[in-house]
This record gives sequence, C-alpha cells and structure tokens, in this order.
Amino acid sequence: MATSKIAKASATGKLSVVFDADCRQPICNNAERFNNEIGFIIRNHGTFGYKDWRLVPEEVRAPLRCYLQENFDIDLRDKTTKLCIDEQMRKAWKGYKYKLHSYFKRIGGIKNVEIAKKKRYPDLNEDQQQDWETLCDQWCSEKFQERANKNIENRSKRQWESKNGSVSTPRHHIRRGMALDSLSGHIETWRLKHRDENGWTGPNLQKLYDQMISLREVYSLEELSDKEIMEAVLGRHSVYLRGWGRSSKTNNEGHQTTTESTQPSYQELVEQLNDANNRLDEVVSVLRQNNLMLQPKTSSTKDSDVNSENLE
Repeated sequence: MATSKIAKASATGKLSVVFDADCRQPICNNAERFNNEIGFIIRNHGTFGYKDWRLVPEEVRAPLRCYLQENFDIDLRDKTTKLCIDEQMRKAWKGYKYKLHSYFKRIGGIKNVEIAKKKRYPDLNEDQQQDWETLCDQWCSEKFQERANKNIENRSKRQWESKNGSVSTPRHHIRRGMALDSLSGHIETWRLKHRDENGWTGPNLQKLYDQMISLREVYSLEELSDKEIMEAVLGRHSVYLRGWGRSSKTNNEGHQTTTESTQPSYQELVEQLNDANNRLDEVVSVLRQNNLMLQPKTSSTKDSDVNSENLE
C-alpha cells in the first residue's frame, strides 16, 4: 500500500517517526517506509550536479525536507530531526549517483562522453538533463578517474563484509528486540551480521569475536558496555561507520557531550588483565606461605587420591 494511503488511514493523517541522534537515522516501525520516501524524493526532485552532498546548499535541501511533511509527522525546526533527515538524504543521494554512474559506464560514456550526454538515464526527468551532462563531464575528468582507481584499491583491501543488506546495523539490533542504549546485546548483533551457515564472512572475525567475548567475561556491563568493547577491539572509527554512532561521555558540568570515547584499547585492556592476574598470583603466594590458603595438589598427591578411590 502506498505511504500516502497508510498515512491518511492513521489517526492523525500522518505517520510518526522517532529518530536516534547518535546514529542519525529513524529507529521506529515506520523507519523503512520513511527512508523509502526519502529515496523517492531524492530521485524525483534531487539535484545531482554537485560533487558532494555537503556542497548542496540549504536552499536546495530545504524543499526536499518539506516533501516529507506530506505523509510524516515531523518537526523540521528540531535540530536532531533535521540532522537525521539530511543524513538519510545524503545516503540516498550518494546511492542514486552510484546507480547513474554505473549506467554511464554501461553505455560507454568513458569512451564517448558526448554520446552519453544524449542518452540520459531513463528515470531522470527532462528538467534533470543539465545535471546529467554535468555528471558526465565529472566522470570523465582525470581527477575523478584517479579517485575512482584509489577507491577500487581501498575496497580490495577490505578484510570483511557484513550481511546487513540495505538495513542498517542498528535496525537489525532493534529487530532483535534490543534497545540501542542498552549496555548489552551489541556483540551478539555483530556476530549475527558477520556469520552465516558457511561460517564467518571474512578472515580473523572469529579471533575478533573471541577477543570481545573474553573482555565481556572479565568486565561488568557497568565497567564496559558491549558497544565500548566493540570499540576497543574493532576501533572506534570502524564501529561508528557501521551505524552505531559514537560513544559519548559527559563533561564535569554534566550538560555537554563529546564524541571521543575515553575507553582503553584492546591491547591496554589485555595488559590490565595480565597485571591483575599477576597481582592475584602474588596474593595467593603470600597466603599459602602463611598457611592461610591450602597448598595446590601435586601430581603425586592426585595419584595417591586416585589410588585411594580405587581401593575403596
């Protein structure tokens, strides 16, 4: 059923949307429908002549946001709402440009850009012809080709992929019945999205998972949440890019947050654990020397105990 019909059938005539500020995306039952609507708006009303979404001026973005108010109950004056919408529009805009570029290469645009300009992508409107010609010129430029080759090289170095598909990691987390702000559950969501019936989707993932589980067994949830453990093992930037958002801390005044986590790295945590184990061994040694703790059984003592049991 079309979004407009579902919206009109609701009590208020519009669909409600809840946004998560850290992940900059809608996290609610209507999230997928909301994102699909953004994709429709971008494809039909977007301007693609700019090299990057951040270069698209506010006077161009503002009307795109307003289209959403036809079917969704959103407050465009709210800063979080505006940021989340812009982030989803950025993704839709970038994804559609990728689709246009694939078509451009398929019709031989790199070899003959002038012919490509006359073969506008079928789904583009007539008033988007100028955008199409601008894109064709961009894609044939030497600077773009150098950057494209560099991106191909970087992607070839990528060690592993997730099974997210078109659904973000936080949305998979929500579908599992978990809350984004909970202290636990994130590690299991990560495992489910990187492992299938054939095993892990990339090398070293088992090792990374084992490292996270080892830390989970040592530290309480209050000391280290699942998300903070993931940041320690995978790296803060890696976790943020996969849609979780950055872990925040509150300053001494209690009202300002920063996006830089103060949690130690995995190696630092391992060193702390080893240091704690060494101190524990020292304490045990002192207790045994003062006969305050039973001495460990030697192999001969164990053999004697076994023989005694056999005689019985």
